[in-house]
Amino acid sequence: MTTILLIYFCLAIRLHAAQETTNCYQETS
Repeated sequence: MTTILLIYFCLAIRLHAAQETTNCYQETS
């Protein structure tokens, strides 16, 4: 159970980071 929560937490962070980088790319272009 704890492992699943850790994996979900990591995925959420990576998804959030990916969205931020995408926003930066859109602002630059």
